Amino acid sequence: MTRPRLAILEAITDLPPGFSIHDVEQWLIQHRIPMGIASIFRTVRMLWEIGVLRRVHGYDDCHRYTLSD
Repeated sequence: MTRPRLAILEAITDLPPGFSIHDVEQWLIQHRIPMGIASIFRTVRMLWEIGVLRRVHGYDDCHRYTLSD
């Protein structure tokens, strides 16, 4: 797995359930890990497609994610 994907995975495991793409982006910024939003979207989508993440609908009509069981 590439370093950027590992960084996103680290963010995902550190964030509380129900996180958004924006939450991942903010986590990466706070940890001084440069990453484009498109890379975050692609990686989260890939993790969702292979079943690592579950997508849930947030109260704000924004897709949110949680780790699968």
